[in-house]
Amino acid sequence: MKLFTLSVFGVVAVSSIWAQVPEESIELDLASTLRLVDERNTDLAIALETIQQAEIASKQAWYQWLPTLRAGLAYAEQKGPLQQTDGRIIHVDRQADSVGLGVPFSGAGLAPIPGIALEVNLVDAIYDFKIATQNETITRASREERRFLRAMDAVQGYFHLVLAAKSVDLHEQALEEATGLAKTTGEFAKAGEGLEADADRAAVEVTLRKYRLEQARYQRVAASAKLASLLKLPTYQQLTLQKDALVPLTIYQEKPDILESIKQALLNRPAIEEVAARLEASRLQADRAKRAPFIPKLGAGYSYGEFGDQGDFSSGRLGEREETFVYLYWSLENLGLGHYASIKHRESELRQLELRMEQVEVDMSIRIQTAIAEMETTRAQLSILEKGLANARNGYELSRKRIFENQGLPLEALDAFKSLAEIELLYAETIAKFNTSQLFLLGATGKEISVKAKD
Repeated sequence: MKLFTLSVFGVVAVSSIWAQVPEESIELDLASTLRLVDERNTDLAIALETIQQAEIASKQAWYQWLPTLRAGLAYAEQKGPLQQTDGRIIHVDRQADSVGLGVPFSGAGLAPIPGIALEVNLVDAIYDFKIATQNETITRASREERRFLRAMDAVQGYFHLVLAAKSVDLHEQALEEATGLAKTTGEFAKAGEGLEADADRAAVEVTLRKYRLEQARYQRVAASAKLASLLKLPTYQQLTLQKDALVPLTIYQEKPDILESIKQALLNRPAIEEVAARLEASRLQADRAKRAPFIPKLGAGYSYGEFGDQGDFSSGRLGEREETFVYLYWSLENLGLGHYASIKHRESELRQLELRMEQVEVDMSIRIQTAIAEMETTRAQLSILEKGLANARNGYELSRKRIFENQGLPLEALDAFKSLAEIELLYAETIAKFNTSQLFLLGATGKEISVKAKD
């Protein structure tokens, strides 16, 4: 088996120093490219924090069932006139102390700050945890979907660079060939064995090849910078490839079953899981809105401590004090109109997500079918192009041979090389499409991506 190998070299300027290679280099293959885009992906790191936040939110939703504990001490002092229940005014000078669970300030009534307090909106306590669990699923699925999409961006960036490098190689060969043929054509014209018009045409061809070579070099640097950006590498580094960097992968030996592939994608694609979780969360929200008026709010509290006072009416001794309270009540917001509006709003959101789920399933099915069709089409095209490539190479070699045997014109060899370069680039583009469609289908159906080249 052959493995893809990718070397990274820095480039600090354009135009005349394209060929300069700095000392630092990084070697990559396709597998390590996929690994780097996973490890160095800022979006995925942010998504991990979002998952942690969702996990904490799930715990917070469950914590609503736990009471609040309060402990402390209090001191109150009162001097001056005090009106009794019968209307008389008396003058007092008294103080009160308390310590324990809860903080009461007066001798009568419940403590305004109970020691153990539980205040629960039962509808929130019941549904918040379930909804938070779905939100946690949403964040995890969203991260996996981003991971898959970023991996495919890296795959496309990798093969884009491969094609750009291949284009540079072909343009360099074309320039070398055009230069040699221009020289030969010029010598033929001077010797009277050829036309001056052919010599001029060959010279123009050299100019065009130089121009196109510079354009191809720019495209290679741009592709390198884009892939480096995806991998979070310094963007000034240019990625160059070994000669065997572009070979057909053999992930699928035969055409996959379309219906089975669609089924696997709908079962395993994180995007489906994400929308399904959003749909379930919306169902819970709609059910919550409907049941909210019938589920009560609950409150309970307990206080214990020592309490006493001293002054006009007591001996100033502290004594034990215990307080307990429980309450249960229902509420109907805005005479029920607020609840009704909330129900309609949630039902609309639910219908919207149901439609979105249908569209995601349709889009994914179409994308799977398209990937399989592209894979099979490019598989057939590769077989065709392999034969055409052999013919083009043979034709080019024969044309060159005819020149040296004075049986052919230099421009015939140039035309033959143009055909060879065109079919070689087309062959490279087809390999890139063939490999990309296989990798997409592999990841979209939930399988682990493996990188093996054709034997």
